[in-house]
Order: sequence, then C-alpha cells, then structure tokens
Amino acid sequence: MSRPRIAIAGLFHESNTLVERPTRLGDFHVRSGATLVEELSGTQTVCGGFVAGAASPVPVMHAYATPAGVVDHAAYRDLTGRLCEGLHQALPLDGVLLELHGAMVVDGIGAADGETARRVREAVGDVPVVIVIDPHANLTAGLVESADLVMAYQTNPHVDMAETGERAAAALTRIIEGRLAPTSAIVTVPVTAPAIAQASADEPLRGLLARARDHERAGRCVSVSVLFGFAYADVPEQSMAVIAFSDGDPVATAAVARDLGELAWSSRHDFARRLLTPAEAVAVAAASPGLTALANVGDNVGGGAPGDSTAIAAELLHRTGLRAATTICDPEAVAVCETAGVGATVRLWVGSPPLELSGAVVRVQDGRYVNDGPLARGVVFDMGRVAVVECESLTVVLQSRAVMANDQNMLRSCGIDLGSLSAVDLKGAAAVRAGWESRAARIVDVDSPGPTAADVTGLGLGNVRRPLWPFDEFDWCPGQAVSANRDTSAS
Repeated sequence: MSRPRIAIAGLFHESNTLVERPTRLGDFHVRSGATLVEELSGTQTVCGGFVAGAASPVPVMHAYATPAGVVDHAAYRDLTGRLCEGLHQALPLDGVLLELHGAMVVDGIGAADGETARRVREAVGDVPVVIVIDPHANLTAGLVESADLVMAYQTNPHVDMAETGERAAAALTRIIEGRLAPTSAIVTVPVTAPAIAQASADEPLRGLLARARDHERAGRCVSVSVLFGFAYADVPEQSMAVIAFSDGDPVATAAVARDLGELAWSSRHDFARRLLTPAEAVAVAAASPGLTALANVGDNVGGGAPGDSTAIAAELLHRTGLRAATTICDPEAVAVCETAGVGATVRLWVGSPPLELSGAVVRVQDGRYVNDGPLARGVVFDMGRVAVVECESLTVVLQSRAVMANDQNMLRSCGIDLGSLSAVDLKGAAAVRAGWESRAARIVDVDSPGPTAADVTGLGLGNVRRPLWPFDEFDWCPGQAVSANRDTSAS
C-alpha cells in the first residue's frame, strides 16, 4: 500500500485591529514547494511537526507575517488564491494538514480563518482536513465545520508547536485509515483576557489546561483545546472557547466541552492583573541584583504592536548607573545612523512618543538571526537594517522591522553582552518567558501604554459581542455544547 499523500499548507496571521497600518502582501514571508520543507523541517514550528509526522508530505504553501494590523483584502485574495491553486494542482491528495492562526482579520471580511478553511475545503473536496491553530484564537464561524479535526497548541509561550503538528499528522493518518471518526463539540465562553494573563504556567490557565489533559488521558476525547482568545481583535467573535473531539461519542464530547466552559467561566476573575508602571518597574530593576527583564506589555510585537514604544526606555535613560538595553523600531532613525557611520555621535528623536537620544553609533548591520529557542527554535528572524547606539548606560537597538523579543539571540546578534546588563526592555508579554527565564533573575510585567495594553476595557473595543467579561458582570452557563461536525452526507 502506498503511503498517503498529505498536503502541508498554512496562512498565518494574528491581526491587531487597533494598529492603523494594514498588513500588506509584502509583509508576508511565503514559502512554497521544496523551500517550505528546507526552511521549516526540524524547527520548533507547526509545519516542522507536519513535515516530521506526515508519511509522504506534499509541501504546497505557507505564508506568515509578524502580528500587526488588519490584513489588506487584496493581499488576502492573492494568498488564498495561491494556496487553493497549489492545493488543486497537488491533487489527488489523501489528506491536508493546514496551519491557521485563528485571529486573522481581513479588511472587508472581518475574522477570516473560517473563510480560509472553507476555501481550502472547496479546493480539495472530500478528503480529510486537519487544522492546527494558535490558542490565541477567536473561534470563527465555519472553521470547525470545514475541517475533520481542529486542535490548538496548548502552551504559552508556545513551546509545543512542533509537537502539536506531529499530533495533527498522526490524527490525520488515523482518519485516512478509518481508525478515527472525529465528533466535535464547541463552547464559546464570554470572557476576554489580556495576553499577559494567558501564561499556561499560571492560574487560571494552568488548571484549565490540566483538566483538558485529564479528559484526554481518561479517553473521553482524543483532542481537547482551550482557546485563550485574542483581546486585540475588535470583532464579534472575540472570546475564549473550548473545542473537543472524540472518536464518535457526541455525548462524551459535549460533556467535556461543557465542563471546561464552566471552569473557564468560574475562573474569570483570576485573569485580572495589576502590573507595575514603567517607573515602578525600573525602580525594581535598579534595586535588585542580576538581570531584570521588563516585559513591555503595551507594546507587545507578538500581539501586533509596532515595537516603537519609548515608555520604558525613557525611564531607563534617566536612571543613572543602571546598565540596560532596549529595542525601538524606527527605520528613519536607522537610516540616519547608517548615513552618519559607525563611530559618529548622533542626536535624534526616536519612537513613540518621541524620545531624544544622544550617543555613539557602535554598529550598523543586517538584522537577521536564528532563534536559539525553545520558542521557534531554528527559525530565521529579520529586523531589517539595524543600528546600535550607546547612550551612556543605555544601549538602544534601532530596528527597521519590529521582531518579537522572545529570544536572546535578538540582542546577541547585535553584539550586546547580556552578562553586562542589569535590565532589558522586551517588547512582549507572556511569550518572552520562553527565551529569557534562563537568563533573567526576574521578569517584571510592565503596565505600559499601547495597542496591547493590559487593561482591555480601556482599548475602545466597540464591535465585540456583549455581554463579555470584564466589560460586563452577568450570569452565564454553557448549556448545550454545539456540535460542529463537517457534513459529509453529500459525499
């Protein structure tokens, strides 16, 4: 018997609707054919897991852009067209492994991952489709209905992406061989929480995820995914959710989804966070031994923020004797430094709100580096052209392109000796723990301003479906879990 031909594909974006600049076609890194396998095989990514787990992988296309503003409609049309045409050309297929995010928002469409799944289903017809999504997903109508099985990786920071890709491949093989007939149930929970409250090692998610794993180990379901939700997409679908799949047991599936929905709701007040202000956080760094990593929650590049905040940098700049480093995305400032040249003294205004810097340009270089892990280990990231400016005790890495601050190699690649630092300003939230816990004596979450701020009630979200906690106090119970099985009666 020949090995099943499994298409590997993806269209991945987390869209922050509070960011003005749209995500355009040129912002996406598109891999197709053999390049997809060459670049992602062996990496700590979902597609890395797909490649490792698929018996006979057929690489089609994978498109990814750093989280940012709403995706331009023309870009989405182009990318989905290429994706579906690639799938059509790859026919006949025995199955499809598809990576989506779950929080993509497209101009003119809104929450779009369900539409992407529907288009993929139309392109391949009645072959099994297994989808892996990010747990920071807002469950979109049509997503589960277009797939045979949907699962989300369950750690945050997301260190289980490759493992989940392999699990998805194994599940798809069982479906193809007739050894698994997935039955689904979903419960949407009217709770939203900031990214900083969504670390999987912290309560309440730790307890929720432990319960989900208990249900899997007990054999009640083959896959149980808790969706944390994405608070920075102003769409009606914004909320937490539970997706459960069993092997043909709708009663057990519904019971599991309801159980976790009830637990998520009863735990909602534990998602509240009180963080330190930038001034308070820098004071902690100044008074504490070792390296203090300051998680710049309001300017979380991993949540779509622009990476140009100066709120913490301003406090570090004026804190005499505290050796620190920060990153600020400002392409114009990089160009000024490049023109001035290494060794020159520059005076320039950078970031938002504008902060005046005066210092020596010590490096100008290409900003590509490879993540050391554990998060996205082996993946190449690109900050564009980079300039490093020494401003007395503050080292400023000026980036042409914002990059998630989840790996120490981001700064190491710029020649910064991490052992010499007392503080580092990281434009991120919970995910920075993956790369920095091994280095930092402490990680301090900072209540900085920006489009990923910790207080979601102050973000001006007007399109979310109400009532929704913490915007409203109300009574809720999950009731009957909703079955979302794909209708195969016509096939």
